[in-house]
Amino acid sequence: MVKAAMHISKLSGLLSDILKPPLITHTAISHIDKGNLVLHTGNSATASKLHQLKNYLLTNIQKNHSEVVNIEIKVIPNQQSPGPTVTEPNAKFEGKAAFDEISSKIPSGPLKLVIDRMRKNLKR
Repeated sequence: MVKAAMHISKLSGLLSDILKPPLITHTAISHIDKGNLVLHTGNSATASKLHQLKNYLLTNIQKNHSEVVNIEIKVIPNQQSPGPTVTEPNAKFEGKAAFDEISSKIPSGPLKLVIDRMRKNLKR
């Protein structure tokens, strides 16, 4: 067990030399089994980028660890406790009346000019 942990630790160091942030911060070695190195990532965007780099990774890892013959990439979403539930406000666009109200409350300046231009372009 200690030998396997040391092996994974060495592979992790090598992987961090090959991959640079932000990829390495979202990638972890799960295990190695019969020459198959299994990488876990928390999202599909990172997994996609790792798939693109798979041959490059394999070539560089094999320079020091010839027993690795394949890389498997799995998406494992973070299992952190969810934060507070955010309720989306019911946004209503009130059209020209909303811009009229905003325009009346702000001082003259570039922002007011933009808002007034937007008011004129509305059809209501």
